[in-house]
Amino acid sequence: MDSLSQIALGAAIGLAIAPPNQRRRAVLYGAALGTLPDLDALIAFGGPVEDFTYHRSFSHSLLVLPIVALLLHALAARLDAAVRTARWRWIFLLALNTHPLLDWFTIYGTQLFWPLDPTPYGLGSVFIIDPLYTLPLLIAIAWSLWARRERVQRIARGGLIVSCAYLGWSAFAQTLIESRVQEQAGGAPLLALPTPFNTLLWRVVIREPNRYRVGYLNLHDDEVSGAGKNSAQQRRAGGGTGRPLDLPPPARFHPRLLCARPLRRDYRDVGSTHGCGTGVRVCIRNRAAGGWSVA
Repeated sequence: MDSLSQIALGAAIGLAIAPPNQRRRAVLYGAALGTLPDLDALIAFGGPVEDFTYHRSFSHSLLVLPIVALLLHALAARLDAAVRTARWRWIFLLALNTHPLLDWFTIYGTQLFWPLDPTPYGLGSVFIIDPLYTLPLLIAIAWSLWARRERVQRIARGGLIVSCAYLGWSAFAQTLIESRVQEQAGGAPLLALPTPFNTLLWRVVIREPNRYRVGYLNLHDDEVSGAGKNSAQQRRAGGGTGRPLDLPPPARFHPRLLCARPLRRDYRDVGSTHGCGTGVRVCIRNRAAGGWSVA
């Protein structure tokens, strides 16, 4: 999820748990902890492909973050006497560990159980930036900072409930869309992804052995438009021939995302974070000298 949403989630968690007379401290600590895991973007893993593949690995692991949270709380308690309580320990734990859980709702893939399981998991029910998720948290934070002390926790918890309910709705809507498309897909693997900033219009990707089909489905519709034929992008790229492609490592991303289509003789376009050609693409070229690189 985008950094603003992660900051808002961490700050709202801090306000919901911390004593009301420490609300500003709760916002600062919660916001910092909420965005901390994404600092792995500053680490160079060896190249653009590796950076893309290994982002959201160790720094987003539910096996690592609880330990990090306890260590950070112990350090903070030595420097700031106000956070030497069990409440603050819970703030550190929840603000850090909800970060990868929120990322799991997007399609980028998060290695939740690294190092035991390096598989990147992603539900893909929420677009990477969704104001309908973030705004309730921001409103609750702003309101809590100016409200009477006895209302701070209630307001922050209300914002968290609304934002969590939206995530639940997105998962339900995705399931509903995919169930409607199953018959049209003919048993082929499919993935429904929300279009930007909403959960009403969905992009549906159906993966077949030698091609993929792309279409759109509104929650009020029963049939996917454009899913019964090759997409215009695919026809331009490979003439609709659907030639099977083998993808070598390190083109190993989330299993629900992986698909490819021919571009030119020496290129492959790996369907990326929004599913087969939507959003950011990772184009990998087979070079004569060996190796694969972002083109």
